[in-house]
Amino acid sequence: MTAAYTSADLLDVWRRDLDPGYTQPLETEDGGRGLDPIAGVAAVLARASTAVLRTTESMRLREHSTQLAPPASGAVLSTGTVSIYRRVVVGGPIPLDDGDVIAAEFTTVDGATERAPLFEVVGDITIAAGSEGPTTVSVRAARPGYQSDVPAGTRGRFQERRGGTFTLASYAAGVLTVDTALGDRFVPTMSGMFWRFTDGLNVGAYARRITVTSPTTATIDASTDLTTQGAGGGLVIEVQAVGNFDIVFDGTDGGRTAELDYLARDITPNGRAVGEDDDAFRGRVTVLPDAISPNALIRAIAGVLDHEAIPFRFIEVFDQSVGFIFNDGASTEADSAFDDPFAYRNAMFFVGGPSVFPIGFLVVVNGLAFPAEPDLTRILSALTATIIATKAGGVPWALAFEPPLP
Repeated sequence: MTAAYTSADLLDVWRRDLDPGYTQPLETEDGGRGLDPIAGVAAVLARASTAVLRTTESMRLREHSTQLAPPASGAVLSTGTVSIYRRVVVGGPIPLDDGDVIAAEFTTVDGATERAPLFEVVGDITIAAGSEGPTTVSVRAARPGYQSDVPAGTRGRFQERRGGTFTLASYAAGVLTVDTALGDRFVPTMSGMFWRFTDGLNVGAYARRITVTSPTTATIDASTDLTTQGAGGGLVIEVQAVGNFDIVFDGTDGGRTAELDYLARDITPNGRAVGEDDDAFRGRVTVLPDAISPNALIRAIAGVLDHEAIPFRFIEVFDQSVGFIFNDGASTEADSAFDDPFAYRNAMFFVGGPSVFPIGFLVVVNGLAFPAEPDLTRILSALTATIIATKAGGVPWALAFEPPLP
């Protein structure tokens, strides 16, 4: 087990274990510039220490008394906000769409700029014309994991996308048509970028969002103030170039990788049910494998339904108190069982299909105890997956609701 050592902790070790005649001049002379590389190494080792702690503790399915970091969990996207400063304040409003990509920027030890991890803008937001900002924008990580937890003050940039220069045959009613004689063509990846006129009657108009409709045509947003024109020219540019933005992260956190799902694969072939939360999934996969018996099935079913406070009964078909009618619902002798929502009390259940099809066991649950969608599907998915994983191969079964689902 490790601890999450901070930079200050590691610098204290450095001061303790080295001669003061060496360490003190580095910290005090020339404004402490000699400490910069030492402090940099301490910061790197502190992040490595945190990563090791998180990784080792996340290998535990359940939390224990000496836990120093959270146990295994499902995948979670890191979230937070960024502050966007617009350095080119002339021009019109700049709309940011839900899903626009912002990359965090870090400088490597070689002095190169690395743009990762990636984040997506949450919701549509418009940076007003003439506003320098800052404009606060919510973001979510493009992929789950700790690596998307970036500290406050981290710089960012809108994702670079390849645009191009185009010669127009015409522009009218929000539709750009390129001059095909010159071989210019739009490509689908340009959708969501910005168009700026560089020649023709609309020169000087602010940049607008573009949507590619075909290799030779595209539409632009907010086009009501533009003028119909013939030949002209323009650029497809990325959003970063429109406002020459400076982006600063206010900090993001909460990211988790799916350790719980990975570990569960070693225990059961049935993964997480639709919508199943961590607590329910954790409880289901940490139960020790049980012998295939009625009690084993009861314990497995209880692992799903008890968590939701849904009562149930497990019934083996050949109990003397249980009867079955196999019918498609058309025969009159089966009507009493088919139409009676409380057929279980009459020791009868309607089961569709041929009478030669045997049923090994029946799970009767209180339909009125189930919540509404989407939790209904989530619980039934987990219940079905658990029964299939627990029962013996080839043993048929059925699920009944009494009272019925509303």
